[in-house]
Amino acid sequence: MSVFDCKIGNGDNQVVLAMVERWWPSTHTFHLPCGKLGITPKDFTVLTGIGIGIGEPIIFEDFYTEYGKALTIFPAMEFKDYEKGCVTFAHLETYLDHTRVNFNDKGNTKKIFRAFMLLYFGGVLLGNSKSWARLELIGPLAILENKTYTIDFGSAILGHLYYCLDQASKQEVKYIGGLFQLIEYHCYKYCQIGHHILIDNRLDDFYPRMLAWQTTRHKFTGNKAKHHLALMRQQLDLRTINNIQWDPFRNMKDALKREVVIAGNISRKRVLLQCSFGGYEWYLGDRCWAQLEHRAVSYDPP
Repeated sequence: MSVFDCKIGNGDNQVVLAMVERWWPSTHTFHLPCGKLGITPKDFTVLTGIGIGIGEPIIFEDFYTEYGKALTIFPAMEFKDYEKGCVTFAHLETYLDHTRVNFNDKGNTKKIFRAFMLLYFGGVLLGNSKSWARLELIGPLAILENKTYTIDFGSAILGHLYYCLDQASKQEVKYIGGLFQLIEYHCYKYCQIGHHILIDNRLDDFYPRMLAWQTTRHKFTGNKAKHHLALMRQQLDLRTINNIQWDPFRNMKDALKREVVIAGNISRKRVLLQCSFGGYEWYLGDRCWAQLEHRAVSYDPP
């Protein structure tokens, strides 16, 4: 199986595939001809608006992973909607259907909230499957719902993305999970490669930066997809020290936001990022950050 055989979301994205081919699990960086390019905590926070290093580590509990316990949260769930501690997206979506659930009934508030958040976390932020969400997420979501204390979701989301990239680069999976959309925006900001349609060219006015792009994009299939992937590979090969934007966020208006400052400080260190559902992934800050013209840049000189 080649990286091109991996599926991304609802279709193939050649920019992401071309970048995944250059991902090295040993350094957690993309290896380009001109150096190493990493997804730093600051990149993650500026693009998504999700802080890192703020709050307590996320704790995944297995209390609701048993079918009987899960029924206390989703009583309408049938056994076909459950498998090995996971619930189907199809069942969760039923709680968001106003024809099936009375949204005005306050008794349904928690069910609707947890179903929506399980879909969001299980399908986008911490996903590794197309159609299942892990019930271990209910514990952290209950804390979020009750505002008991702040949880560092950002560390787990970025760590999970590292984990998914490791799997894809080793050709161990057929589906690239995690917040893979971030790779496309990250590549555009640093390498100016991609076909995003900007809502507004004044990027410095947007925080998080991902809001500056429309969600629609060209979709390629068959030979066109292979041709476009070849073009993306060629464009990455042409990147040099001089035509990469090493510090794309230096003029951002929200540079002093608390979460951005904290993420920026973390980006210059080696830190362990919590990987979802057990384990950790290293962010090797000194492997993808150096000084160039007195600016912090993602470049490791040869």
